[in-house]
Amino acid sequence: MRLIIYITILLGLSACSTTIPNVSNYLLPNIEASSGSSRIEVARIELSEYIDHKDVVLELDDGSLHRANFHKWGENLDDGIARLLERSNGGGKPIRVELSIARFHGSESGSVVFSGKWREEGDGASPWRSFDLESDVPKSGYANMVEAQAALVGELRAKIVGAVGE
Repeated sequence: MRLIIYITILLGLSACSTTIPNVSNYLLPNIEASSGSSRIEVARIELSEYIDHKDVVLELDDGSLHRANFHKWGENLDDGIARLLERSNGGGKPIRVELSIARFHGSESGSVVFSGKWREEGDGASPWRSFDLESDVPKSGYANMVEAQAALVGELRAKIVGAVGE
């Protein structure tokens, strides 16, 4: 009987000493919209299944995708992307768009990718236009990766405004 009590106490103490890793949450940081830039309104964003969840995704060197267990999006990813696309200093009639995002992740080798397609919504919606953006991440770490991803959203914003016109 004493042996069972000692084992129970030992198991209880070892459970208390186990540390739970911290979970980091990330928001796509705000990017500057150019002065006088057209306003964008996001009507709809469709995300690929592999990024439509809270885990930040990293592509490993072998090509496999890793969902980071302790690095999470602090908001729904489609909401974060829409928030950055809709930031502007301009006025006038907004450009209303819908997007289908195929890839949005970092890589173990130090780059980020953002690709998919977009179109202007409205009467007789325009044809889909593809985008395929990539950038190097100057420093390692998830926070730097997320910052580089936000910069790619800014590049897409500039492409949309440029394609539709000021």
